[in-house]
Amino acid sequence: MASNLYIGVDGKAERVKKIYVGVSGVAEKVKKAYMGVGGTARLIFSSGLSYYGTLTNMDSARSEMGAAVTGDYALFAGGAYGNDPNISGSVTTYNRSLTKGTATNMTDTRARCASGTIGDYAVFYGGYSATDSYLGSGEAYNTSLTKTLFGGGMDAVARQNIGAANVGNYIIFAGGDSDSYATLQNVVEAFDSSLTLSTPTALSTATTQLTGASVGDYALFAGGSDGSGFVSTVTAYNTSLTKSSATALSGERVSMCGFSIGSYAAFAGGRAGASGSTTTDVVEKYNTSLTKSSGDSLTTARYAAAVTVLNGNVIIAGGYSNIASVEVYDEYLNKDTTTALAGGRYNHAALTIGDYAIFAGGINSSTYLNTAEAYSA
Repeated sequence: MASNLYIGVDGKAERVKKIYVGVSGVAEKVKKAYMGVGGTARLIFSSGLSYYGTLTNMDSARSEMGAAVTGDYALFAGGAYGNDPNISGSVTTYNRSLTKGTATNMTDTRARCASGTIGDYAVFYGGYSATDSYLGSGEAYNTSLTKTLFGGGMDAVARQNIGAANVGNYIIFAGGDSDSYATLQNVVEAFDSSLTLSTPTALSTATTQLTGASVGDYALFAGGSDGSGFVSTVTAYNTSLTKSSATALSGERVSMCGFSIGSYAAFAGGRAGASGSTTTDVVEKYNTSLTKSSGDSLTTARYAAAVTVLNGNVIIAGGYSNIASVEVYDEYLNKDTTTALAGGRYNHAALTIGDYAIFAGGINSSTYLNTAEAYSA
């Protein structure tokens, strides 16, 4: 349930930003309000995002991690560090109280993998390994942080920079590349909550660095690179894994933030232009009928940023190069404000666990980061 309240003003829904109650003759600001739903207290109002502060550092500094939630844990897995780059198999966890822990290392070191949650599993699929090889397998952690290997059959396609999105009972992994970006892939694979593989119709064009997001009965994969330049294509898969096309983005883009909020899937920012020399502030959203419209533009154009959704608030933070500012949107893609990160970072990862949004790792200038910081709502 979203944490925004609305009232009708001149026939238009306006978001309530502040509520006060009288306490001993003094107006006290209400920070959070809850209501009972099915015997459970559900947050129905939050006065807005607050910067919580820095957390206990991760066990190692790294960028390009996988990030996924299972049960009471947010997992930040793998990643690259150093100029080689060196690749990690470490898994750092934060629980709902933001206490740091660890899970069993991944069997394969991996960076630039696809990640997400399906059923009781946090899954990490594909990527690039420290053995100079590309991976066609995955690793999953259940709510007890027990690790399971999946995928990697005879027909598996080893690849990195894969797009990921959920739809229905599936998490879908689309596209990617191997051979140092030289070989692009059009393969699409879907895994259900039992980690059983299905193979939907492939992408029409081999594409890497797609951005995924979900809305209603669709998983969308937008933008990316086809080897000769960036693309504006948006491909959709429904709950039956049937492929279709949605209206293209307004321009060719890569390295966008993709997110799902309310009745929309949206894509924000990214690199644009023939050589990727342009950074864009464009935000485009798709509703449950796959009709495209525009959201408020980013205040700061950015790519290689991280995004997560916390109690009805979209939080887009950081980006290349060393951006510390943060963009906040509500479920209608109207823009709000909040405190910036403590320092700039890009190629980092973000997750929401409980009442907290966590941003971890990444790079600041040439320094790889082991720091993590959080927002509360």
